[in-house]
Formats: sequence, structure tokens, C-alpha cells
Amino acid sequence: MSTTTPGSTNGRGPAANRGRRSAPATEPATTTRGVPVQPAAFRPQRRARHLLAAVALAGLGAVAVYFAVEGATKTTSVVEVRESVQRGQTITREDLTTVDVNGTGLKTVPAAQLKDLIGQRAQQPLFAGTLLTPEALNSSVVPVNGQSLVGVALTSAQMPTEPLVAGDTVSIVDTPNSNDANSQVPAAPNTTSATVQNVGTPDTQGVVTVDVLVPEGDAARLAAQASTGRVALVLQSRER
Repeated sequence: MSTTTPGSTNGRGPAANRGRRSAPATEPATTTRGVPVQPAAFRPQRRARHLLAAVALAGLGAVAVYFAVEGATKTTSVVEVRESVQRGQTITREDLTTVDVNGTGLKTVPAAQLKDLIGQRAQQPLFAGTLLTPEALNSSVVPVNGQSLVGVALTSAQMPTEPLVAGDTVSIVDTPNSNDANSQVPAAPNTTSATVQNVGTPDTQGVVTVDVLVPEGDAARLAAQASTGRVALVLQSRER
């Protein structure tokens, strides 16, 4: 005779069901107000807009690269220094030439303006083979009112070995006649103060012509004095 334990079902008591748990029922997620949350719907329009934006950016990048390459490879005719020029020297046609260059990133002078540069003064030393920049020249007229420009031809024995540059303050001194044995050196020789404007290139005999600016009233006397060859140039202090 079988005995049935109270509380069992079909011979399976609580011990048989121990360790078995029913899976919780899955319920849709709800908001704090109990409204079911629906999954976000796929929006193809958003992807299309992103794609169009990417294509537009790529197009702009291609255009920028094109213009950058075009600017770098475009040839322009500009002014170049043919002969080295000292600061303060007057520019001549022989000092300049033109050359075709690609984009340099520098401020240059168009070749069409070359003729307008003749007669201007160099604001800084200009070196042969370099491109001319607009700030390198000054269009001021030389000589100005009240001044005169006189050329003085000098041998190496009549001037210092220190190279002269435009802007130097000098004195042109009257020297005695070397052919006159009775010539005496005056205690206070005639002297003309001047400012160096240009220094020429030595000729085949080593004579250099130095252009100097002097007061207008001293120009005639200095020119007559220089024509005799009995002059010497003295370089004054460069300290300012």
C-alpha cells in the first residue's frame, strides 16, 4: 500500500521542485510614465545627408588642391638683380634684368615695372641673382634741392683701403702739386665735406670714380679741384 505525502503532486514533492525556477516573463520596456518604448526606426534620409556632405567636402578639397598646384606652377616674369648694388647706390638699367619664376611666396616686382626703377636708390645691399623686392628701393630724387653731385676720380693712393659705401661721410682734401718742388703743404688745406653716393668700378688703371653729394655752393670748387687730380679722400667716423 503506497503512502502519499501531503502536498505532493503525482508523487513529486517540494524536494523534487527544489532548484527549479520559472523564467521571468519578458515585458516590453516602459518609460517612467508606463508608456512602452518603441525601438528607433531606421532613417535612411540621415545617412543620405551624411553621404552628400562627405561628397561636398571632398569636392571642396579637390578644388583647393587644384588652385594650390595651379598657383605654385604658374610662371610670372619678375625683376632680378643682375649686378650687385651697394646700399644707397643709384640703380641703372645694367643692374637689373627679368626672369620667369613659379610661385615663390615672396613679394616681387613685376617685370613690367623695370623701367620705373631706373634712377632709384638701393635701400639695402642688393646681391646678383636675387629677386628684387619692392621695399629694396627708394624713389627719392638725388640730388635734392641745395645739393650737387660731383664725381671725384681717385687712385688707390688717394683713398683708404677700407671699402667705401653709400652714406659714408668723407672729406675731400686739396693736396700740393707733386711736380712743384717748391710747393708747400698748407697748415690748413682746403677741405670739402661730402657724403658718398656711389662708388664706381675701378678702370684698367685702377682709378675709381666716387660720386659725392656736397652743398651746391661747394660743387664748382670741388669739381675744379678734382680735375687736377690733386685731391685725397678721408673717411670720417662711421659711429652715430
